[in-house]
Amino acid sequence: MGVGLGLLIFGAAGAARGFAPDFPWMLALTLLVGVGATGITFGLPKLVAALFPPERIGSASTVYVLGSYAGSASAFAIGRPVLGPALGGWRPVFVRSGLAVLAFAVVWFLGTARITPRDADDGRTFSIGSLREDAGRVLSNRSMALLVAIGTAYLLVNHGLQGWLVTVFESRGVRPALAGLTTTVLVAGQAVGALSIPLYRIDCPRAGRRSFSRERS
Repeated sequence: MGVGLGLLIFGAAGAARGFAPDFPWMLALTLLVGVGATGITFGLPKLVAALFPPERIGSASTVYVLGSYAGSASAFAIGRPVLGPALGGWRPVFVRSGLAVLAFAVVWFLGTARITPRDADDGRTFSIGSLREDAGRVLSNRSMALLVAIGTAYLLVNHGLQGWLVTVFESRGVRPALAGLTTTVLVAGQAVGALSIPLYRIDCPRAGRRSFSRERS
């Protein structure tokens, strides 16, 4: 459900950006796009953990991670240099891509309507207190706190640099097609890293699992 709602927010805000009359509206809608994207980003790992047994979570996660990189690479490769001129500018691109996401959201809801997660009947309910407790447990664990810091830094670098890389290249005189292709190559490097980490974890004897209880003791 959370991923589907994220898709709806992402698609609606993305399409609405094509009609933004000024910068404040564009900024607000872009923030809303980020809200929807966050629901997707954090909903997918939980969905994979609920649908797959522990021994298959790594492989399933690799599939959607590589899919996200393929989508980013395709957006940089054909979005601005190809779709922009073909559709008549960035506004039609935003509108049509947003509508495509909304259509996929409908497909998502229809496709997942009959799926029951393995832990759907565990009796847990959401509350502000439980959220506060879970956040405290995560941040009080040294390994998890470092993971949160790394994830935050990754998001800042990814959205702050990669998202503007095409524009930076074009401001330096690089043609749009070449700027998009160069950014696509860098995104492909991320895919190589995503494939290399599971191999390292299997082959490296020091990359074993440690429980929270050992870390906190």
